[in-house]
Amino acid sequence: MKDTGLRVRPNKLLGIFGGESFRFTYPHGDQVEYSVFVFECNIVSGELTPIDGESPT
Repeated sequence: MKDTGLRVRPNKLLGIFGGESFRFTYPHGDQVEYSVFVFECNIVSGELTPIDGESPT
């Protein structure tokens, strides 16, 4: 609910993504590698409201 304003119930896992294309090196040398889990969900309550400035409107 934090990022979207929605409370959801996950139905199923659609995919897991990671690996070389999800690696990033910051200018100061720190390195990260992301693992992305994508779920199909049903909306339980709430209203779609991006609240963190990172989500498109």
